[in-house]
Amino acid sequence: MQALKRFFYSTPYLILVSALTLAIWTFQLEEILAPVLLGTMFLQFILLKDTIPTAAIFLNALFMIGNGYQNWTMETIPLYIYMTPVAILLGIILHLIRFKPRFFQGKMTVGILIMFFAVVMSTFNAAFLNLNYFFYMLVGTLYALVYFVYVGSFEGDHRKYLMTMFLLMGIVVSVEVFIYYLRVDDVLFAIENKLIHLGWGVSNYVATYLIMFIPASFYFAKTSKFYPPWVLLIVFQIVALAFTASRAGMIAFLLILPFLLVFLLYDKVWTKTVINLLLLVAFGYGIYFLNQVAFETLYLRLIDRGLDDTGRVEIWIQAWEMFLKHPLFGGGIFAKYDTVYRMYHNTVLHVMASMGIVGT
Repeated sequence: MQALKRFFYSTPYLILVSALTLAIWTFQLEEILAPVLLGTMFLQFILLKDTIPTAAIFLNALFMIGNGYQNWTMETIPLYIYMTPVAILLGIILHLIRFKPRFFQGKMTVGILIMFFAVVMSTFNAAFLNLNYFFYMLVGTLYALVYFVYVGSFEGDHRKYLMTMFLLMGIVVSVEVFIYYLRVDDVLFAIENKLIHLGWGVSNYVATYLIMFIPASFYFAKTSKFYPPWVLLIVFQIVALAFTASRAGMIAFLLILPFLLVFLLYDKVWTKTVINLLLLVAFGYGIYFLNQVAFETLYLRLIDRGLDDTGRVEIWIQAWEMFLKHPLFGGGIFAKYDTVYRMYHNTVLHVMASMGIVGT
């Protein structure tokens, strides 16, 4: 049992979980392997006082669902989908009973309580309340519960563990992008029409996660004594991000890229800076040289769309109007505008519209 616990807190365990995630997604093995991981996470909640190993399964699970889900009906939805919230909640409850971790602690506690208050108060401005409204309120409450359970159970410094987890999930997402393009009948057509869909997410979601995970590769490239594999991984992930064809994702990444490059290249040992810079240029050009037509197709796709807002500015104006109408608590979770439910395609504006100044 002690050996098993040590394994759960090790890098090989994280590698195994991410490898299984990639295998499940690639070969659509959800019905076979997902219940195994789900059962493992349930047992971890019961057996481990420090629940950090469950986070590896929790977060990797986001990237397991392939396009096979599109064929599901109410009659064919796999049993593990229904069992997932049951296993998580039951596991958390049993963990709380056994280990009695301290609750309502952590740096996000005040923010969570304010957000909960904002959500409750926003109901007074909602166009109407129904079962869906209270379901999403419950989901938000469960997010808070998960946060408090994790923060209350953590023992010691888990930053390196989490960085390793992010590194591996970044590799998983990048490889899934690569596999997607290997499988399509016409790569250039898929790029031209931005057809990328990994099952669990379309291009903008894929880009968002890559932006979150790529900095972990920079971290390990900086701290490693052998640079080439890490720099190659950075270039590979940036290329994967580019081929999501997500304009918003690429713009967001370009905003943080200078800081990442300074972090990577600035060093008291000038030879390390030169080597990393040359590797970045060489690997980048090498990948471009081997795939010139694909890169040119992507470039033409981006140039053709340019800075076209695809209707977003109009939606942002509507979010602002909703905020002005209900400035303190917003117009409710769904932020109904006229007769239409709105996703305002801007996090800040969406919160302003749905939960007002308090939520913001």
